[in-house]
Amino acid sequence: MNRQVAFVGDVHGNVDALRSLWGQSEVSEASRVVFMGDYSNKGPDSAAVVAQLVEYSASRHAVLRGNNELALLDALRTRSLTAFLKMGGATGSQRSIRNVQPARLPE
Repeated sequence: MNRQVAFVGDVHGNVDALRSLWGQSEVSEASRVVFMGDYSNKGPDSAAVVAQLVEYSASRHAVLRGNNELALLDALRTRSLTAFLKMGGATGSQRSIRNVQPARLPE
Protein backbone atom coordinates (compact mmCIF):
# COMPACT_ATOMS: atom_id res chain seq x y z
CA MET A 1 0.00 0.00 0.00
CA ASN A 2 1.24 3.47 -0.88
CA ARG A 3 1.72 5.48 2.32
CA GLN A 4 2.86 8.62 0.58
CA VAL A 5 1.34 11.94 1.67
CA ALA A 6 1.14 14.80 -0.81
CA PHE A 7 0.78 18.45 0.22
CA VAL A 8 -0.84 20.99 -2.11
CA GLY A 9 -1.23 24.70 -1.49
CA ASP A 10 -1.95 28.00 -3.18
CA VAL A 11 -4.28 26.96 -5.99
CA HIS A 12 -5.76 30.50 -5.95
CA GLY A 13 -8.86 29.97 -8.08
CA ASN A 14 -7.13 28.08 -10.88
CA VAL A 15 -9.27 24.96 -11.30
CA ASP A 16 -7.39 23.87 -14.44
CA ALA A 17 -4.10 23.81 -12.51
CA LEU A 18 -5.77 21.87 -9.68
CA ARG A 19 -7.12 19.26 -12.08
CA SER A 20 -3.77 19.02 -13.85
CA LEU A 21 -1.99 18.55 -10.53
CA TRP A 22 -4.53 15.91 -9.54
CA GLY A 23 -3.66 14.02 -12.72
CA GLN A 24 -0.02 13.67 -11.67
CA SER A 25 0.69 10.27 -10.19
CA GLU A 26 2.52 11.70 -7.16
CA VAL A 27 -0.73 13.31 -6.07
CA SER A 28 -3.46 11.01 -7.37
CA GLU A 29 -1.76 7.86 -6.07
CA ALA A 30 -0.84 9.23 -2.63
CA SER A 31 -2.57 7.55 0.28
CA ARG A 32 -3.50 10.99 1.61
CA VAL A 33 -3.50 14.47 0.12
CA VAL A 34 -3.47 17.53 2.37
CA PHE A 35 -4.67 20.71 0.69
CA MET A 36 -3.00 23.53 2.63
CA GLY A 37 -5.28 26.47 1.88
CA ASP A 38 -5.46 29.49 -0.39
CA TYR A 39 -7.85 27.98 -2.92
CA SER A 40 -9.66 31.21 -3.67
CA ASN A 41 -8.64 34.62 -4.94
CA LYS A 42 -6.42 35.77 -7.82
CA GLY A 43 -7.49 33.12 -10.37
CA PRO A 44 -10.65 33.01 -12.47
CA ASP A 45 -12.73 30.32 -10.78
CA SER A 46 -12.62 30.08 -7.00
CA ALA A 47 -16.09 28.50 -6.91
CA ALA A 48 -15.02 25.60 -9.14
CA VAL A 49 -11.90 25.05 -7.03
CA VAL A 50 -13.98 24.91 -3.84
CA ALA A 51 -16.44 22.49 -5.47
CA GLN A 52 -13.58 20.25 -6.61
CA LEU A 53 -11.99 20.27 -3.16
CA VAL A 54 -15.30 19.38 -1.51
CA GLU A 55 -15.40 16.36 -3.80
CA TYR A 56 -11.80 15.41 -2.94
CA SER A 57 -12.35 15.89 0.80
CA ALA A 58 -15.17 13.36 0.77
CA SER A 59 -12.54 10.65 0.35
CA ARG A 60 -9.13 10.27 1.97
CA HIS A 61 -8.01 13.87 1.86
CA ALA A 62 -7.78 16.81 4.23
CA VAL A 63 -8.73 20.32 3.13
CA LEU A 64 -7.62 23.20 5.36
CA ARG A 65 -8.55 26.89 5.26
CA GLY A 66 -5.97 29.51 4.45
CA ASN A 67 -5.99 33.27 4.85
CA ASN A 68 -7.67 33.70 1.44
CA GLU A 69 -10.57 31.50 2.55
CA LEU A 70 -10.95 33.59 5.69
CA ALA A 71 -11.10 36.74 3.52
CA LEU A 72 -13.60 35.00 1.23
CA LEU A 73 -15.81 34.04 4.16
CA ASP A 74 -15.65 37.60 5.44
CA ALA A 75 -16.62 38.92 1.98
CA LEU A 76 -19.55 36.52 1.77
CA ARG A 77 -20.71 37.30 5.31
CA THR A 78 -20.40 41.09 5.13
CA ARG A 79 -21.03 41.49 1.39
CA SER A 80 -17.92 43.66 1.30
CA LEU A 81 -15.02 42.70 -0.95
CA THR A 82 -12.53 45.08 0.69
CA ALA A 83 -10.33 42.48 2.45
CA PHE A 84 -10.69 40.06 -0.45
CA LEU A 85 -9.53 42.69 -2.97
CA LYS A 86 -6.59 43.71 -0.78
CA MET A 87 -5.37 40.12 -1.08
CA GLY A 88 -5.37 40.30 -4.88
CA GLY A 89 -8.95 39.41 -5.73
CA ALA A 90 -9.15 39.19 -9.51
CA THR A 91 -12.20 40.21 -11.52
CA GLY A 92 -12.93 36.57 -12.35
CA SER A 93 -12.68 35.65 -8.69
CA GLN A 94 -15.10 38.41 -7.77
CA ARG A 95 -17.70 36.97 -10.14
CA SER A 96 -16.92 33.41 -9.11
CA ILE A 97 -17.26 33.91 -5.35
CA ARG A 98 -20.93 34.75 -5.76
CA ASN A 99 -21.36 31.02 -6.41
CA VAL A 100 -19.44 29.84 -3.33
CA GLN A 101 -21.56 28.49 -0.51
CA PRO A 102 -19.84 29.33 2.81
CA ALA A 103 -20.92 26.04 4.38
CA ARG A 104 -18.98 24.18 1.69
CA LEU A 105 -15.67 25.86 2.50
CA PRO A 106 -13.21 23.65 4.38
CA GLU A 107 -12.85 24.09 8.12
